[in-house]
Amino acid sequence: SVENASATGTVTTDGGYAGGIVGRHRFAEAVVNATATGDVTTDGNYAGGSFGYSQSTSIANVSATGDVTTDGNQVGGLVGRLRGSTIKDSFATGDVASSSKGYVGGLVGYYRDRDARSDSLLQNVSAAGEVTGSDRYIGGLIGKAQSDDDDHDTTVTDAHATGNATMTNADTNGYAGGLIGQITSAGDVTDVSATGTVDASGGEVGGLIGRLDHERDGYYNRHVYSVDNASTTGNVTTDGSYVGGLVGRHRFAKVIANASAAGDVTTDGSQVGGLVGKARQSNIRDATASGDVESSSAGYVGGLVGYYYERNPGQTLERL
Repeated sequence: SVENASATGTVTTDGGYAGGIVGRHRFAEAVVNATATGDVTTDGNYAGGSFGYSQSTSIANVSATGDVTTDGNQVGGLVGRLRGSTIKDSFATGDVASSSKGYVGGLVGYYRDRDARSDSLLQNVSAAGEVTGSDRYIGGLIGKAQSDDDDHDTTVTDAHATGNATMTNADTNGYAGGLIGQITSAGDVTDVSATGTVDASGGEVGGLIGRLDHERDGYYNRHVYSVDNASTTGNVTTDGSYVGGLVGRHRFAKVIANASAAGDVTTDGSQVGGLVGKARQSNIRDATASGDVESSSAGYVGGLVGYYYERNPGQTLERL
């Protein structure tokens, strides 16, 4: 474990695995009460304000202040790549950028709960700073969050990002969001916000989350997963399909509630909405979108939802 650790100063290298505290950190139970202050600069993969790569069961009360800059992928303001299950009470402040790759996040570039034995948790976490990448999976907080176990989910609560998220190049699907680029096997997503603009290329782009897939086994077992108390205020601009002011593409939630998106949404693609680009098997209630919505060359465009796929009886749109 790493406990009660701090480091101050810049870190500069030409290789991968660069971090303000540890470059590569493996087989740890926990990281607790750690701080890093200083810029991290490299041209390789796995770069983070505190840890370039961390394989730790939990991270709590960890912070990083400083810019993280690289030419590689899996880059984060706190951790470049995290292979673990829990992040709590942690934050990063500073700009995060990869000049030619993806998996870039204001807090974590790539969060993967690969050895899931229980549900994972992101709680009371935040990032403040500009996030820039040139390939897929760009998020103001997390580039991509993924679980390899369909029986377990990732709960996100009290999570916030305040910087702009920019993607300069991508293929068909960009997966960019003001908070998270893509999250798979998600549980509940509550008390979350993003206030920056999202300027991307490719599809599956949202002011909060580019693509949000809730944990499928839980959905079919009638677990009530929800997106609740979620908001965005920035404009969303891209050239692909599945684009929304809050979520670009959303699947397998019981409800989206108490949600708002205040920015304009602009793209060349289809399935575009002020709140959600495409919603599948989701109830939506007490939700608003107040910006302009435009697609210059395709259809399925709505002020609230571009394409609402109502497969099961009882799905509703209420108090919108």
